[in-house]
Amino acid sequence: MPLPQYPPEAKVRNLTGRIMVKVLINVRTGLVESRCALDGDVILRKAAEAAALKVRVSPYGDYIKERYRYAEGVVVYNFGAQ
Repeated sequence: MPLPQYPPEAKVRNLTGRIMVKVLINVRTGLVESRCALDGDVILRKAAEAAALKVRVSPYGDYIKERYRYAEGVVVYNFGAQ
């Protein structure tokens, strides 16, 4: 699971918090094709979304591949002061 980069501006402002990112995963490739942060500070949201795009999962089994094109998921990132 790729970790997000703690943005320099967030460090200056001492921002912390939990960011939930909804992801759309291609079931054939296991790649995240779309992401959207659901909450949190804009600076941390951008960092979390960038990291979520790098998430890779094992391709799904044949049963899922035959019936679906995408799967949804949620990735949670916890940012602490650095």
